Amino acid sequence: VSTQSTGRRNHNRMEEELPETEFDAIILGTGMVETILAGAIARSGKSVLHLDHRRYYGGCHATVDLSQLAEMACEDDARSSLSNWTVVTDDDKEAVDALMTKSSRFQLDLASGVLFSRGPMVDALVQSGTSKYSEFVKVDSTMVHVKGQLRQVPCSKNEVFADKSLSLLDKRTLMRFLQLCYQHMDAPAEVYKDHPECSFVEFLDTHKISPELKDVICYAIACANCNQTESPMSVQQGVASVTNYLKSVGRFGSTAFLSTKYGVSELPQGFTRLAAIFGGMYVLGRGIQHVTEENGRCTGVVCSVGQQLNAPVVISEPGYLRQFHREACTCLLYTSPSPRDS
Repeated sequence: VSTQSTGRRNHNRMEEELPETEFDAIILGTGMVETILAGAIARSGKSVLHLDHRRYYGGCHATVDLSQLAEMACEDDARSSLSNWTVVTDDDKEAVDALMTKSSRFQLDLASGVLFSRGPMVDALVQSGTSKYSEFVKVDSTMVHVKGQLRQVPCSKNEVFADKSLSLLDKRTLMRFLQLCYQHMDAPAEVYKDHPECSFVEFLDTHKISPELKDVICYAIACANCNQTESPMSVQQGVASVTNYLKSVGRFGSTAFLSTKYGVSELPQGFTRLAAIFGGMYVLGRGIQHVTEENGRCTGVVCSVGQQLNAPVVISEPGYLRQFHREACTCLLYTSPSPRDS
């Protein structure tokens, strides 16, 4: 979605004041959560103004080219939030300059665009009608990095027993565990009823799962997003994730996942289109100077060009309001998940 193509209610002149100043809701940031809310609010008949200081949609779920990535590396927010930036040396400069001439050929996701085939995000896309604004591809296989090697994750009984990297004992142990979860798919508490207080890793130990299989189950099947040795998920979370995986396997292909064809930003852009159809107003390249209030209640924001914009509700991604800390403003603050968590 571009500011030129989203509809007549979009404005792409960065310094132009908006013709309307009164709204039912002002939303700051165009990440996944903000765009879903914008679509829902606009569809309910409320007026929505959506601002983003960036010049692209998606926030932390954006898809950027190399030039945009380089610009991000120069921003203070990016340097403070991402620890893996590497400074380009003079030895690398020639190669980097050559790549920059082909910047638009690269589309880099800032977050994973992989979805569970039967996850709530797919349901939301279908029910809201935003699925027609994106293209999806099935994920043909998934891999896990174990001991310096990439290993394919088996997605069926035949694949499990055809996997030469697993011992016969591991194959039987894995199939027994997955069959147990599958049998109690509608009542997952039955799976761990004898071990309700342990972690998921400890629960796998009770089933004599080998260390290598633990990695496959935790990271490739249960899709754990943190180190399970340091911060293990609960047995309830782990079994629920495995169950969700098993429900998704085979819906659109052999694996449990779908992926956006042209990058993860297709997802927030789809909800952006939905909001625009129902009258939502979008302005990229425009942030806020401060939040306004009266008699202890939020009244809106003053945007980066100095215009007062009024709304009884302001919804924001965390980065916008860290400097204000105003309890009077009704805000939605959240920890942004990966789409695959959906």
